[in-house]
Amino acid sequence: MSEKKLFSIQDFNIVEKSETPFDFEPLNADGDPTGIILSVIGEHSEKVKEFTRKYFNRQRQQEHLAKKRGKEIVKLIEDDEEFGIDYVAIRLVDWKNISEPCTFENARIFLTINPEIRKQVVEVSETASNFTKSKSKI
Repeated sequence: MSEKKLFSIQDFNIVEKSETPFDFEPLNADGDPTGIILSVIGEHSEKVKEFTRKYFNRQRQQEHLAKKRGKEIVKLIEDDEEFGIDYVAIRLVDWKNISEPCTFENARIFLTINPEIRKQVVEVSETASNFTKSKSKI
């Protein structure tokens, strides 16, 4: 009888693996390669989780303070759109073949004017297998 391999809990640490950027070439709206390479981290990364926590904690604090004052916060659709762009921009950590440096602000600009590429960044970031060493299924 063969001995079964034992796994460590850390073998399944997708949070840590999601911190290692995954490079891909996005397609333009016509489906053609863009010639640029984007490096993204996974949605389960600590950086993305921390960003999300800070945003929602700030929202809750503002709502709590407004409620204490007897006021209500009216949230505009533009606020949700801004969060959506920021939520994707935080995942974009580097790029190649773009003349401007990859900063959070430049990523926001780039993703605001390129909704098709923004969608691809989300898809790549949400695909956990992009961040694991083995692409094969057991």
